[in-house]
Amino acid sequence: MNFQFFVFNGFLCLKCNLLIELYHRCFKTITFTGSRLTELIMYEILLGFITAFVSSYFLIPPVIFVAQEKGLCDEPGERRSHTVSTPSLGGIAIFIGTLFSVILWMPFTVFKELQYTLCAFIIIFLIGVKDDILPMSPYKKLLGQMMAAGIVVFKSGVQITSLYGFLGIEAI
Repeated sequence: MNFQFFVFNGFLCLKCNLLIELYHRCFKTITFTGSRLTELIMYEILLGFITAFVSSYFLIPPVIFVAQEKGLCDEPGERRSHTVSTPSLGGIAIFIGTLFSVILWMPFTVFKELQYTLCAFIIIFLIGVKDDILPMSPYKKLLGQMMAAGIVVFKSGVQITSLYGFLGIEAI
């Protein structure tokens, strides 16, 4: 499966036509007009965003409380940007909220390769948690990130086929 990416306002985005094609495959027995299908896609994206936001919003305070109680805070220093003790595990709540939203709203019948992306997502998350609790060397973090990227590239078949003129590069 080829994924096409384009750059919009500095962000790397999936080409919407691909999502529409995937939804056509998913809803073979149901015929939608183009605007109705786009409306369904936008509805699920909006519900996914709201689910991730609300669940993260309500999970962050308990995670911060536990981090403060256990002393898992990042202390200010010369290489730090903050001036007060900051809990370092807030990413756990964001990860759980995002993962919950993806599992709840993602049509796995269409995105069968998503399991590999989620696996890589979990690897990156675990590296971040370990680094928050016990700092890791940059080389170990880089090795873990390369392993996660390798899973996405080699197992899920994600390919960047074009940069659509970004930095003067068209087709790859």
